[in-house]
Amino acid sequence: MTLEQTHPDDPAAFPTAPPPPAVDDAVPSLHPELRILPFEDSAATEEQFLIEVGEGHYVVSRQVRDLLVALEEEPPDLASLGAAFERISGLEVDEETLSQLLHGGALPSAFFSGGTVPRLGNPFLLNFQLLRRELVEPMATALAALFNWPLAILTVVGFFAVEVLAFQSSVEAMETSLSWGRLGILVLLVIFSGLFHELGHVAACRKFGVSHGGIGFGLYLIFPAFYADVTRAWGLSQRQRAVVDAGGLYFQALFVCLAGLAAWATGDLLWLQLVWIVTFLMAFTINPVFKLDGYWLLVDLSGLRNLHQRMVDVLAYPYRRLRGLPAPLPTLTRRRWAVMVLYILFSFAFYVLAFFLVFIILHGTYMGLPQVMGQAEQAASAAWSEGQTWEATKALGPVVRQLLWPVLVLFLLARGAWRLLVWTFNRKSQATS
Repeated sequence: MTLEQTHPDDPAAFPTAPPPPAVDDAVPSLHPELRILPFEDSAATEEQFLIEVGEGHYVVSRQVRDLLVALEEEPPDLASLGAAFERISGLEVDEETLSQLLHGGALPSAFFSGGTVPRLGNPFLLNFQLLRRELVEPMATALAALFNWPLAILTVVGFFAVEVLAFQSSVEAMETSLSWGRLGILVLLVIFSGLFHELGHVAACRKFGVSHGGIGFGLYLIFPAFYADVTRAWGLSQRQRAVVDAGGLYFQALFVCLAGLAAWATGDLLWLQLVWIVTFLMAFTINPVFKLDGYWLLVDLSGLRNLHQRMVDVLAYPYRRLRGLPAPLPTLTRRRWAVMVLYILFSFAFYVLAFFLVFIILHGTYMGLPQVMGQAEQAASAAWSEGQTWEATKALGPVVRQLLWPVLVLFLLARGAWRLLVWTFNRKSQATS
């Protein structure tokens, strides 16, 4: 999965706000880390730019970009700033508007010296860096050569050939139990496929000459996952960003091709099980509901940044209108509205299915737990009476397996409820302050 930071909504022009009671003539200095880059969006109606500061990225209009360029000249007062802006943009702006833009909170404080510099968002419950950038970079540079059209076409054709020819056999192979030693080999291969996936993201960055971070490991919701820091990819073109998003899946497709060849050459069920597991992980990763590769790929192909927040705004629109609250809707083209509606419908269907499966899991656990606990108690008591401490401990394994996923699911639900409670409390506090 990629680890990237979302953009705020695009300002079509200067943000509008009531004029301040007095003009503050002070001109703040730009943050020393601020960089202005072009930003490509095929569906945009006007030229856009990417502002990079720290680990935060913002999409702005041409007018905001021209204002920042004028500020780079370090004008001593608003009059000088207005003159520089008019020279760069050809537009005239009065000092009151400039003062409001600079001091009224219309522009992010991160743009200016002394402002809070955004840091990379972290969607993980627990996480740590596994490989530093210095270790990843040589591998990514070597693997960047895999991004070429002949190999990509061959990989895609080979992947679908493996799925058509071996998928049913891989499903049947999953019913076969492996020895502990072979199971350990399978687990190591699955872990390697996850690392290979992340190397696909950073190798794509190296292919397009953009820097990247290291590779880490964390707990996303209740799922263990590797991640790569490819935030700098926001400065690439739209097509190149999509390649970075899909780079991990591309590498895993290549991995599936190799596993399929090994299964065909050896007839070993271990390779068929590996095909099934990696295919399942790829299907989970391409799901656009969570902020995984599928989400970022959809964002870059459609141009709908902040997709989750836009969905919340659309769904909250009827409620806010009934309450007489401000209810802004995203300003989107017809094509983007179609993508937005389809995304909402898909997300709704996914969550209904997910809650149904959670109910089935919890119900099945509740119904089968007494029998499992009874059998484990008998086995543990018998082993303990004979002085077999290790066997008595192993007898509790089925109970742990029976409770593991339900406990993780309940933990996830409790964590979500707590975050919702904190969010509601903060909103009420802001409303009363």
